[in-house]
Amino acid sequence: MATRRIHAAGMAVALAGAAALVVVPALGAAAPASADVQPIALSADGSTFVDDLGTALFGGAKIVPGASVTRTFWVKNRTAEPGHLAVAVQGVGSADPELLARLTVSADADGTPGSDVALADVDPCATLVSGVTLAGSGAMQVDVVLALGDLAGLDAQGSLGTFDLRVTLTSTDVDAPDGCATVDPPTDGGSGSGGSGSGGSGSTGTAGSGGSSVVVTGAGGGSAPADTDTAEEPVASGEDGSLQGEPAGASFTPWNTDRFYQEYIVALWLVGMIVGAIYALARRRRRRSTEEDA
Repeated sequence: MATRRIHAAGMAVALAGAAALVVVPALGAAAPASADVQPIALSADGSTFVDDLGTALFGGAKIVPGASVTRTFWVKNRTAEPGHLAVAVQGVGSADPELLARLTVSADADGTPGSDVALADVDPCATLVSGVTLAGSGAMQVDVVLALGDLAGLDAQGSLGTFDLRVTLTSTDVDAPDGCATVDPPTDGGSGSGGSGSGGSGSTGTAGSGGSSVVVTGAGGGSAPADTDTAEEPVASGEDGSLQGEPAGASFTPWNTDRFYQEYIVALWLVGMIVGAIYALARRRRRRSTEEDA
């Protein structure tokens, strides 16, 4: 069994924290010929596969209440035999239960959708999608959706949350497990998907590093923009452009922004000019009328 970790998302309502993707292939027989080669590899673009993505899956993403953010990665089976792919969420943590109750995550593996899972219901692990066959030497796209439900007022603002995504690739010599199961490779000497020979345990490793963040911005009356990925850059609350207490790289837009107040100031200027012009015109006409009467 080999394990990877892709740091995927933190959430700031701020959701700020780390969501890691743990890839756990439990390939049936012996590990690949080279002990240094992991049975599966990861990719952020679908073409370059590595043991460690080294970047956060949801790094720099922005999300508002009632909206969602989607990120994609690819999993490659480095062995010659097919395997069962599963994705689960685990390692959830936050001091704000309201945040976890409103935040859901789901996964779609090569067109096979799973169910939405509220982070508050993860104890300690929950399967997002499972039983998807990944061909030997093949690659598969996995879309992960992070969604935030409606929040009232300033609920959950400034809260922090973390979670991991666990990806498992198991041999087809065993029943397809859910994404949270621990699977032992067969010991009957079968061919297995890790190569020929007797059963072996595979290897472990870590993909991704550090935390990442998703910014939850205010949505006015609760409506979400059509495309949260192209939303305006948030106004930073820290001197370095990040939310206080967030991991580096995160930023935050308060519910009432400075830009909002500036727009009102401009409107007041315009109203003042119009009122002043009307007053000056009325005074001029009155003066003219007084002179004519005299």
